[in-house]
Amino acid sequence: MNSIKDYMIDLLGGKIEENFLNHSGNTFIIQNTDSSLYIKVYDNNIENVINYFSLLEDLKLPTPKLDSHTMLRIEEKLKGPHPTLR
Repeated sequence: MNSIKDYMIDLLGGKIEENFLNHSGNTFIIQNTDSSLYIKVYDNNIENVINYFSLLEDLKLPTPKLDSHTMLRIEEKLKGPHPTLR
């Protein structure tokens, strides 16, 4: 549960700093089958993409394949490749 708490803290910080005025972005959803946990994010902040994939890895959930543009943005942000995203 610490992974979820840490993710929510990072997400909240990102939303406070966000200046998102356009209509393009990424949508992320994590949901239990019984809907006891539901996280949905829509934005264009690459930091939230990285945090989302880190959360999936911490929870040992499958990670979806990323398009090459998003991978390039992640590598630019991290100044190198992400250790587990390929």
